[in-house]
Amino acid sequence: GYLGCLFFVALGYLFKTLWAAANQPNGTVAQILYIQITTSAMRAATHQTVDFLPGFIYSVIFIGAIAFYAKERGVFVAPFSRVDAPAQLLSK
Repeated sequence: GYLGCLFFVALGYLFKTLWAAANQPNGTVAQILYIQITTSAMRAATHQTVDFLPGFIYSVIFIGAIAFYAKERGVFVAPFSRVDAPAQLLSK
């Protein structure tokens, strides 16, 4: 019906927001998510709009899990490294 255009308005707003987040200095996760969901969005525009939501949820879950796992948790200093590590790094 006529309210189907609201899906494409929401899709456009999502991509605009994701594009702005991807252009930030630390926007690596947003860049990867943007690339990943582009194929789902193309399929939604050409085949069925229902196809977008499962692909988007799948991408958010798995890319979010990867980003959570890859988050820097501290500084690792190799036990036998020859480079002297500053004391402030060793205190973490």
